[in-house]
Amino acid sequence: MSKSGKADLRYEAANVDVLIAGAGPAGALAARHLALAGRLVLIVDRLRPASPRLGETLPGAGVRLLVRQGLGSVAEAGAHHTPVGGSLTVWGSPHAMPSDALRDPYGPGLRLDRAQFDAALRSACRAAGCSWWTASLQHLQRDESGWRIGLDDGRYVRTRVVIDATGRAARVARRLGVSQQRTSELVAVYRIAHPTTNTDLSRTVIEATPDGWIYAGRLADGRWAVGYHTLPKTAVQVRQSSDLWAATLSAAPYLRDCLGPIVWAEPGIAREAGGIGLSVPYGDGWLAVGDAALAFDPIAGQGLFNALRTGLAAAEALLAATPSALSAYGAELARVAAIYAGRRAALYQAETRWADRPFWQAQQQAAILAAAPAVG
Repeated sequence: MSKSGKADLRYEAANVDVLIAGAGPAGALAARHLALAGRLVLIVDRLRPASPRLGETLPGAGVRLLVRQGLGSVAEAGAHHTPVGGSLTVWGSPHAMPSDALRDPYGPGLRLDRAQFDAALRSACRAAGCSWWTASLQHLQRDESGWRIGLDDGRYVRTRVVIDATGRAARVARRLGVSQQRTSELVAVYRIAHPTTNTDLSRTVIEATPDGWIYAGRLADGRWAVGYHTLPKTAVQVRQSSDLWAATLSAAPYLRDCLGPIVWAEPGIAREAGGIGLSVPYGDGWLAVGDAALAFDPIAGQGLFNALRTGLAAAEALLAATPSALSAYGAELARVAAIYAGRRAALYQAETRWADRPFWQAQQQAAILAAAPAVG
């Protein structure tokens, strides 16, 4: 036993208050908040190698949330994270529309080194008293006293509550029979770039093209992350062909002129990027957080903030320990989903230059359907 009287979960079978599947930002922040409130928390995650997340942005509201939680050092500009001074958006016309971070009431955001950011959050989580097993959830069974969780290393855990923080896979919720609702088909192909002009530009450049849209932003080490968001079939073709990738960039004249000739560092990394959410985000003895509950199209620019906010909100709902708190958590997620759907619809409908192209037809149709009020 530890000095606090709690079991040392590295060495013996666990009986915990909360088990969290997934050690990403949503799971880590939920775990830390619960541990600081005196709950016995176990995170299970193997952290298997995955495609790196390139150029992900934490908006100013996310930076402020971390500061309020005493985690300001996790999100500081420096060797790993670079300030984002605003954006230059070419959408609906060939002209760039600027935005300035100085006008954001929450201040500038950060373009993150996600591996370092996630590791810093996990360190803060452990410092708060959370335990972590390098394992994955294999099966779970509900009885009158809670959950009996079987892990893939042969160990078992008893817990009252399970939090699904497994990202878009939503492994816990899907094991419980909860369905996912996909709102759009979208894949992002990211590459690291070495531009020749405007290399110190602090703004994000977003440009619509005939068959998708492009994101570009400077990383803290001076390189740039460039992401092409398009239909899945097109993404496969572009990733496999350097000629098609070059053609994609040539279809973005503002970005091409802004960055000049580009030297590409390595092959592209493809990631699913369409909107997806659970039919219900919580149930008897479980909650979903982050992308497991609701994942956004990157055009929204709120995915990482949503992960942090839902992780914190779920922990607060559990600490309140009332049915109304869980109901309020679900209602807040529904409200966020409705706002996101409306804004996404407006954005895609604002681009009319290529209304006959498959990408824009698909995205606009999906946006219209997702934003339509439910009937019945």
